[in-house]
Amino acid sequence: MAQMGAVIIHYRAHFVKQLKLHAPAIHAECSGGHETLELDYKTVSTVADPLAGRKAIFDALLLHQQTHRQAELDARQCLTGPHKDDLILTIDGQTAKEYASQGQTRTAALALKLGARELCYADTGYWPVLLLDDVLSELDARRREFVLERIQGGQVFITCCEEGEFPTAKKFRVADGRVVK
Repeated sequence: MAQMGAVIIHYRAHFVKQLKLHAPAIHAECSGGHETLELDYKTVSTVADPLAGRKAIFDALLLHQQTHRQAELDARQCLTGPHKDDLILTIDGQTAKEYASQGQTRTAALALKLGARELCYADTGYWPVLLLDDVLSELDARRREFVLERIQGGQVFITCCEEGEFPTAKKFRVADGRVVK
């Protein structure tokens, strides 16, 4: 478990490092420069540097598992490993999980999704299919416009309740569980 956990932590940490190069800039652009998004990857306390080599992460993770063995037995569950990791988002220094409004939460999630999309394009040369479910409903007009401008390229599927949002898109209407013209 420590071996596989070390691999997962290693790759997650490197992915977040790359995502930090894109998502905050996208978020700043979407918020009109009024908000600052920061990302931080948190793993078990004994892993001092999740960007270290897999061997160093393995050793630290194994130590954590050994020191928490009795607590895990008592709790009858695994308390150590990448399943306990978290991606911490802050907006203007405040933890998004605790302080962000719904619009801020949607903007942060959108910045992460668009940042990951850009990473995929940079890595493969192809845009991944982008699925956005009711993404515009809690965004102000400026942020809506940003989203519609930013999602150019590749195949994009957006669900929404407002019919007039996408004047140039191919539209499908669903009523009573059926696609209608």
